Amino acid sequence: MKANKIEKHYLGILKYSDEYIKEKKLTPIQLKELLENFEIKKYEAEKDIYRLMGVTPIILKGDWGTDMEAYKKNMESKKPQAQTEGITEQLIESENKRFNSFADKNSNYQGAIKVIQIIKNTLEQEPEPKQQPEANKKTADYEEILSLIKKKENKFWKGLPMEVVIKHFEVMTTTMNKNGEPYLSKKQFISFLKRGFLNIKAEPIQKVNCLSGEKGFVIKRFYEFFALAAGEYKHPNKTERFISLFINCFDNWESDSVKPFFKAHIAKENW
Repeated sequence: MKANKIEKHYLGILKYSDEYIKEKKLTPIQLKELLENFEIKKYEAEKDIYRLMGVTPIILKGDWGTDMEAYKKNMESKKPQAQTEGITEQLIESENKRFNSFADKNSNYQGAIKVIQIIKNTLEQEPEPKQQPEANKKTADYEEILSLIKKKENKFWKGLPMEVVIKHFEVMTTTMNKNGEPYLSKKQFISFLKRGFLNIKAEPIQKVNCLSGEKGFVIKRFYEFFALAAGEYKHPNKTERFISLFINCFDNWESDSVKPFFKAHIAKENW
């Protein structure tokens, strides 16, 4: 796709033409990061389109979501439920056509679609990297992803740099539980950062790898994060938001179960 054929008003899409990507020599990880950003832009544009459509409550009911593709994928497995709720193939097809008519006029949506395709095409054309030991490759990928996250804005609280967040919580990937396993794998840690601090809701809720008797120790690290934010970065002295951070990202315990442990000196061991 040539840059001069891309409409400039589409999300500044000219910047993300194939020529731009080649010139910048973006790595596959950087391309995937860019792809993730534009998938979010596409999702936000879709929500705007559905609002303009005035989608009926029956279409948005339950876990069907707001994605027509999701409807189609779920039709077979949930056909009895779909029919009970009045969600028929004809209704889906009708709404799909109506969505497309709105989407054709939405420059944000069209721009995101074009950028996503450019990036996917570029990724497909990437030459196979030279083979290196798997452990070395994973470490290099992990470090590169962290370096990208460090530059992002902390959407949990803008006053706290992501570099500080990473430094505080990364110890959970190197400290071992009673079974000799890290409390968070590197993959879990990256997912936690994206979900909790970059507000990427597509990231799954994780489970801290802890055993009986380690609850206080795990929650202590989150309390220490609250103390760091309140003491050194002038965050309002309220714990509720930090308890919610844990609950939003991990499903080990319910909020009411976390609150009694969310205090100083709850565990003798230090991180």
